[in-house]
Amino acid sequence: MILSDDSHPFQGEEYAVVALTSKQRPVAVEIENSDWQFGAPPGDSYASPWYVFTIKHADIANPQGSITDQKTDEIAKEAASYLGAL
Repeated sequence: MILSDDSHPFQGEEYAVVALTSKQRPVAVEIENSDWQFGAPPGDSYASPWYVFTIKHADIANPQGSITDQKTDEIAKEAASYLGAL
């Protein structure tokens, strides 16, 4: 799941992301149907905020949709807490 926005370096070329999975884990952030602005993978979705990495634009395959800014902010704050930023 892409967390980057226009304020991040290399926007459009490289993105800060967290893993999106269908596996429920106690510390994962559930993405409910109402959190999707459009699209959605089939079944349940969970963001793994402890699994932060970068990805090149050319490596993005099979986009699933877009979630709300509120849910993105929630996941970004969780990721920041794992990085010691909060």
